[in-house]
Amino acid sequence: MIPPDNRILRAYRHFIAELSKIYDEREAGNMVVEMFHHELNCSKADILTNPDRRLNESELVRLVRFRDRLLQNEPLQYITGHTEFCGVQLLVSPAVLIPRPETEELVNWIVETTQGNNEVWDMGTGSGCIALGLKKRCPHWNITGFDVSSQALAIAAKNGEVNQLEVNWREADLLADAWPETLSQPHIIVSNPPYIAPHELASLNLNVTRYEPHLALFTPGDDVLIFYKKIINLALDRLAPGGFLFFECHENHVSEVEMLLNKELWTSIEQRTDMQGKPRMLKAELRQT
Repeated sequence: MIPPDNRILRAYRHFIAELSKIYDEREAGNMVVEMFHHELNCSKADILTNPDRRLNESELVRLVRFRDRLLQNEPLQYITGHTEFCGVQLLVSPAVLIPRPETEELVNWIVETTQGNNEVWDMGTGSGCIALGLKKRCPHWNITGFDVSSQALAIAAKNGEVNQLEVNWREADLLADAWPETLSQPHIIVSNPPYIAPHELASLNLNVTRYEPHLALFTPGDDVLIFYKKIINLALDRLAPGGFLFFECHENHVSEVEMLLNKELWTSIEQRTDMQGKPRMLKAELRQT
């Protein structure tokens, strides 16, 4: 429905009322602010200081199309095509997961834990958010992002170019039987891998299941720990002694992931909660031989 009044403030309030039918009112308000900024390059301050400005038909059509996509539960970030993560402007599309604020906390934890010139592997890099967030904070680190999806890697590479952050990108299957021996030995391995079983699909929000890439969300079978097991084994084979392993996990499985770590081989094992108090992150240090 096109707003009955084309004055900008009236239209702004109309769109908030419509979106508030399926979103929290504050979230709806933030979405409409972003909608006006993206489509009309118009801020909330512009709207409030010039409330009687008349929107033309072309402007109204663009706003209505944007609103209709939001009403279909399409994530705001996919509509605008970008988001911010750790101070890095990222391009996003349905080929990659939308970076979450909790993952920024993981990046911060890595940076505060480790020192020196580190070689870093980001396993399942997606948009490149973790790799690029680390590179922005620690420009001297040599970072490689791995992903099975060539589409995701193309977006990650573009994000690196746009932000002038040099990261290596490699296509690789985390569940492969063997990894190239020519890769440099990492001091840090980090991963936020798929950890949702396929049978859990019905319990997720529509904005996730309809639009975000299932390849990055779901495990190939019902073993929700399969990627963690594989990465831990890879870390035992490739990680430098004294190196660190960092995981983001589902809050219900972080203790199960911790139990996969042999205490004779790993030390300084620590869980950390996210900003909502949920246990979501895990760190371990490979013992010196």
